[in-house]
Amino acid sequence: MATTDISRRGFVKLGAFAAAAAAMSGSVGTNLVHVEPAVAAESGETQKIRTLCRACLNNCGMIAHVRDGKVIKLEGDPDDPMNKGAACVKGLAGIQALYNPNRIKYPMKRQGERGSNEWERISWEQAINEIADVMWEYYQKEGPKSLVCSTGGGGNPQFFSPARFLSVWGGGNFFEPGCAQCYLPRNHMEFCLNGTADTSLADGPVTEVYLPDCQTKTYVMWGVGPSYHGTGSTGRAVTELRNNGMKSVVIDTRLTPDAARADVWLAIRPGTDVALMLAWMRYIIDNKLWAQDFVREWTNLPSS
Repeated sequence: MATTDISRRGFVKLGAFAAAAAAMSGSVGTNLVHVEPAVAAESGETQKIRTLCRACLNNCGMIAHVRDGKVIKLEGDPDDPMNKGAACVKGLAGIQALYNPNRIKYPMKRQGERGSNEWERISWEQAINEIADVMWEYYQKEGPKSLVCSTGGGGNPQFFSPARFLSVWGGGNFFEPGCAQCYLPRNHMEFCLNGTADTSLADGPVTEVYLPDCQTKTYVMWGVGPSYHGTGSTGRAVTELRNNGMKSVVIDTRLTPDAARADVWLAIRPGTDVALMLAWMRYIIDNKLWAQDFVREWTNLPSS
């Protein structure tokens, strides 16, 4: 039932290459990605390397202080137009992904019954071969479409890896909870409703709030919490806009930091979002508060 010319040997070689890359990095993965080449500094000299934090979707600009080939400090990049030198504790702790003694350095194989918490250390080669044997068995029995892959949220630097792997594997499917439950439904519905997408501050393409001449008068926070998810970027930008006179309305069942500083906090009951949205729409229609010229020129809806 195989549909590609992939062989077990080729698959194992690909896996071994990935394992070698992880082993050389000293970790399965880090949350920093260099945007300019690092040049080895002389002994005792500290060099500042501009980079990006990849701990979430905001990709804040960071400066890594490197001495003798080792990162000794991380700080926000003041020249980055989005975070302007601010950085959250998660980003500042990125150095732990490189040097923490408890980071993943080698594979462990379970011994005994599941739940016994008994493990033994094995080599990357053994781990790759054992995984390959199981996957190859199912590949031959059930075909490539029997495989389902998964990964972490959209802020994960390996967000696109499952799809790339499956294209080589010859089929299958992948599941990514952050995208499946949040990003895709939101963007598909927004496109159907107003012809746009990526209108949430949780997404990278929304950059208007970072412009120095942004004139936002009122901001409705619905299903978003910039004070939580973007402390150094979107959270900082919203704080600046609020200090410049912007009004904010927060719709959340919780008293979040954004709700605490909002001009209006609507603490609706869980599951009543649609009812509130329909009520707003009815009020706008009954009082003719929509942009009639825009509706007449740019939509197929009646203007009256």
